[in-house]
Amino acid sequence: MTQIDFSRYSRRVGNLPRIIDSWLESTLHLRDYGDSFSEFYGLWSAFNSWGLLVTLEKHDSGIVKAIGKSKLCQNLYKEKLDQDKEKLIVGSLESVSTNFPLYSFADLVRYDCEFDWISNQDNSLFQSKVNNTTVKLKHSASLDPYDFESVTNCLYAVRCNLLHGSKAANTQEKNFVSSFLPVLRFITDKENGLFSLGNQRQEELPQAHS
Repeated sequence: MTQIDFSRYSRRVGNLPRIIDSWLESTLHLRDYGDSFSEFYGLWSAFNSWGLLVTLEKHDSGIVKAIGKSKLCQNLYKEKLDQDKEKLIVGSLESVSTNFPLYSFADLVRYDCEFDWISNQDNSLFQSKVNNTTVKLKHSASLDPYDFESVTNCLYAVRCNLLHGSKAANTQEKNFVSSFLPVLRFITDKENGLFSLGNQRQEELPQAHS
C-alpha cells in the first residue's frame, strides 16, 4: 500500500525540497519567452522530484500512478476546473484529446524501425500497422480532461515520448507540450496547486487489484 505524505515538502525533509525549488526557479522566465519545451522539462522535473518525496515510489510510473489515484489530488484538480471559468486547462487538453491513447514511440521504433511513425501517425496506415501486430505496444489511457487520473496518465505518456522516444522539437510535439503545460503549472503551484498540499500529512491509497 502506498502511503503519501504531502508534508515532507512543506517540512523541508532532506535534499529534495531544495532541488524542487531550483527546478521551479529555473522556469520562472521561460513562459515569457514562449519556451514551452524548456518549461515543460523544468516543471516535469520539479513534479517528478516532488512526487518521489511524497510517495517514495521506486519508479516514475509508480509516482504518477500514486498521484493520479490520490483523492486529495483529484479533489483539488476538480476544484481548479470549477474555478477555471475560461476553461484554460480543459480547452488545452481537448485540443489534443483525439491523439490518445498515445503509443510509446520507443515501442513503435522497436516494432518497425524503418516505418515513418511521425509522418503517418494521423492516417489509416498507422492504425493498420498497430492493429495487425502481435507485439504488445505500450500506450496511454484515453484522455478525459475532467479525470485527473486520466490526465496524469496521458501527461506521463507525453513525457516518456519526449524523453525516451521521438525527442522531436516539431509542431506536433510542441502541441502536446503546450497542451499539458497548464496541467503542470497547476500541479507545481505552491499556492493553489498540488504543491500546496503540505498541510495534509498522509493519505493511504487502497491496494491495487490485479
